Amino acid sequence: MDNKTIKIYDCTLREGSQAPGISFSLLDKLKITRRIDEMGFAYTEGGWPGSNVKDLRYFEEIKKIRLHQIRVVAFGRTRNHDVRAERDQNLNALIKAGTDCGHILGKGWDFQVREVLNISLDENLDLIYDSLIYLKKHLSEVSFGFEHFFDAYKNNREYSMKVLEAAVSAGADWIDLSDTNGGCFPHEVGKIVSGTTARFDIPFGVHCHDDSGCGVANTVAAVLNGVRIVEGTVNGYSERCGMADLCTVIPNLQLKLGYRCIPEENLKHLTRLSREIADIAQAEPLTRHPYVGSFAFTHKAGVHVNAFLKNSQTYQHIDPVLVGNRSDIAISEVSGRCSMNLLLEKYGLLACFSKKEITGLLRDVKQKELEGYDFNIADASLLLLILKHLKRVKSHIRIKDYAATFTGRSLKTGAGAMEITADFLAPGKTLKNQKIAYKMGSGADFLSILKKLLHECRCHCPELKCIDFTDYSIRVVNSSETGMAQVRVVLRFLDGEGERQSMGLGGNFVTAMLEAFCEAIEYVLNREGIISTTDGKLSITRH
Repeated sequence: MDNKTIKIYDCTLREGSQAPGISFSLLDKLKITRRIDEMGFAYTEGGWPGSNVKDLRYFEEIKKIRLHQIRVVAFGRTRNHDVRAERDQNLNALIKAGTDCGHILGKGWDFQVREVLNISLDENLDLIYDSLIYLKKHLSEVSFGFEHFFDAYKNNREYSMKVLEAAVSAGADWIDLSDTNGGCFPHEVGKIVSGTTARFDIPFGVHCHDDSGCGVANTVAAVLNGVRIVEGTVNGYSERCGMADLCTVIPNLQLKLGYRCIPEENLKHLTRLSREIADIAQAEPLTRHPYVGSFAFTHKAGVHVNAFLKNSQTYQHIDPVLVGNRSDIAISEVSGRCSMNLLLEKYGLLACFSKKEITGLLRDVKQKELEGYDFNIADASLLLLILKHLKRVKSHIRIKDYAATFTGRSLKTGAGAMEITADFLAPGKTLKNQKIAYKMGSGADFLSILKKLLHECRCHCPELKCIDFTDYSIRVVNSSETGMAQVRVVLRFLDGEGERQSMGLGGNFVTAMLEAFCEAIEYVLNREGIISTTDGKLSITRH
């Protein structure tokens, strides 16, 4: 490797699966491997074959997939102190995984050697040496992960150097220096790495956790001081607070510091990769992550928007297109006329509004945000509000009242039922007392009830075939307007063109959810091209 080439070692499949709330299936892991291979990463840590059946299956299945360049790594640890390397089950499982590359974790912090392994410092050096010697007989590339390296160095520098010497003399191809507790700062990392890399003629990697919020900064500091292999995960998924986020590390190194991490043409796919992995992990959507977050280049305050419209560099550190993201303007109580003008221009509606009408629209947005609405997270509801100001909205579905009954809910099993009773009114038809009933079992949620309600609506409005609800979120907000707590529901849905969000607000969850439901329906039925073809009115009258 030259001084400007950085190899990306992805740990998403192993470290990412250790994050609370994340559990990748076998198919998930295979799909992720394909995607990061397409991105041009050098390595991916496929899993720990000595720990579970799923990872064993992964290494069997990945051999059947044609990969372009990525090297799949089997992970393990040094041998048990009371077993010879040749008979250690963990090391043999790593070999049987059938990969060319193996990576083993070893302890070198004297505190952990004594307190966790309960062996002498010399015994620990032996098991590191023996494990690497044994693996080198069977694999073409073997690397050593020095767990808690920085803590080890600060506590007992002499012994930490002996650990590195044992790994080098055993033939390790490269060594990864880990800030496992994530407690170091960049100035410490830089100084320690600089002295360590200069002492040994071997490539070094770095593995930084984010417990002090410095995972990315520590990784960059390590690279600036001699490391040429960077470990991390997509979106930073890992134990506790996570670890260095490759979606931040890569553009920092490549765009800001001139290093080569992945092919230049692949950098523009970084945002898509981040969101795809978040979707596979069923994790919360990324909003404020650097570079790839949906709000990373979103401007809200009027002063910011005014300057941004004159020159985007005033409030953007890069062109978001470089990483596959985009700029946006958020409308809220702190927005000015410039923000609203840009939004209206985006939808081709600016010419429809006078300055006075734009002021009135802004006033309406600010009032609703005072009540507890948040149009930053509900684009469909915002556009619907704009159309209402133009008097272009035809009402197709309306909630006057509802009757919702919950029965038999078991705290132990989650089983029970919910029933909504309503009248459906459509052109030429009156369908009274239509009952939308749903039996709730363990793990069921209200999304299924809304889908059933949507099915009834489709019987009268075929245009609704394009819509599908995907998720919702609930939050209790304290309204400064009423002084009372309100429930806000944001409903995510696909509308045939992309993903949208609608919003509802009410004194209870059902009221807010039904309002969000109606907003989504009205948005779809009032979009351009549907307004002119939809004449009927569908309303739901609650009893």
